[in-house]
Amino acid sequence: MKKIKYMAIAAFFVFFCGINYMRDQTIGENLIIGADDDRMGENKLLYFGSPVENLDPLWISRFDRGDNQTDLRVNISDDNGDDRFVIGTTFWQDGLFHPYFVVQSNGRVGIDTEAVGDERLAVNGKYFALKFY
Repeated sequence: MKKIKYMAIAAFFVFFCGINYMRDQTIGENLIIGADDDRMGENKLLYFGSPVENLDPLWISRFDRGDNQTDLRVNISDDNGDDRFVIGTTFWQDGLFHPYFVVQSNGRVGIDTEAVGDERLAVNGKYFALKFY
């Protein structure tokens, strides 16, 4: 009987911890990732989901190239496939996401268009350029 009681307590504990783990977390202060150190290179990664979720690693990181030389890197893919980094807005009236800036994992860019095609840069609308090459 004691064994069943302990098993029930253990099952409840595992279930309760699992429920708490899945809940949203609100952080009311600064979120600091990593410790203060002076390592160069890729050293403070923020993963979204599992590093292998959908087989594409999705993360943001700080990359220190040298003294006073820092990059903010956004990784969206592990190949030159159809993955994209998209900046846009969710309009309050229709609740739909409207993309305005799209960077594909193959390096092609679309501004105010998702139809980038085979061009390196696709722009929908007026644009200004100092030079054309």
